[in-house]
Amino acid sequence: MTTIEGILKDKINETGAISVAEYMDTCLYHNEHGYYMSSTPFGPEGDFTTAPEISQIYGEMIGAWVADTWIKMGRPQSWQLLEAGPGNGTLMKDVLRTLEHALPESYEGITITLLEISPMLKIKQRESLENHNICWANSLDDISFEKPTIVIANELLDAFPVRQFKQKTNGEYQEKLITLQNGKFEWTLSDETTNLNLSGEVVETSDAMESFLCKLKDKLTNGAALFIDYGDHATGDSLQAIEKHKKVNLFEHPGKADLTAHVNFDNVRRVLGTDRTSFAEPMGQFLNSIGLPLRAAALLGRATEAQKKDIEQATYRLMHPEQMGEMFKVITYRTHAEYDLAGVYFEPQPKSNAA
Repeated sequence: MTTIEGILKDKINETGAISVAEYMDTCLYHNEHGYYMSSTPFGPEGDFTTAPEISQIYGEMIGAWVADTWIKMGRPQSWQLLEAGPGNGTLMKDVLRTLEHALPESYEGITITLLEISPMLKIKQRESLENHNICWANSLDDISFEKPTIVIANELLDAFPVRQFKQKTNGEYQEKLITLQNGKFEWTLSDETTNLNLSGEVVETSDAMESFLCKLKDKLTNGAALFIDYGDHATGDSLQAIEKHKKVNLFEHPGKADLTAHVNFDNVRRVLGTDRTSFAEPMGQFLNSIGLPLRAAALLGRATEAQKKDIEQATYRLMHPEQMGEMFKVITYRTHAEYDLAGVYFEPQPKSNAA
């Protein structure tokens, strides 16, 4: 039995069945034994690989997007680059290298902030970014947004705990809960029913994600945000546990596996406001729009045979629809309509009636 398993079972025995969100929150974010709080899950030796770990080309292209956005924001002399959920620090390292080399004037006035709650990951980030001055924050409340700010968040939204609801024949929903049966975790349903403005046999909601997005929208008064995550526009049971790059039973090793759920991007747009939020774009199309194939071609021109193979494989994994290119989506938020963010599309703005 894992430590987290014991904590969860004690909680259920004391207070009764718990929600999926409570289960996820304890497994992932328990102060001492949570998955993200006590381990470094990224990369080949971890449980999953994120896009920045596949190739530096990815981070370079995100860096190019940041540079372009900085220009479109009017080249502010003093500004903030904030990454929420920065993992090992790989993405920020590649982004900063790109800014230093391609647009050094943008780097000169930068404040670099990492939003991170994991002590273990902060150590990794400090090692990766030892050549830069970094500020760490544990929550959005700890961050000043007085300066123009660009936010990047790669595979952050999928890590927020979700609640699950199952539809009854009359259209109402009962919440899926987790209880104990003969000492083992089992599914059950709440006695209470609720009406949800959603459709589907099983639907997922994330109060934590919505709260985060609402707070970010409230605090970010001048800037833009880039979210990259996996998911689509549909509802359904997308909750999964990943351990050593393989799916495992949700209840198998609590606290030792990553728990994620697909991001409903329609919901993200609803929370942030459809007038300021772009349509969700497949990551492959986004990377193509901002020039990844051109960057890969330039690198191939001076690469060794071994390097060529790595570049070609990385490009395939990042862009092909059967790899990450279709499942992963890109969505952006802007505080001002004149910030014409690259690689994405917004709803047409109504024309002014003024003469």
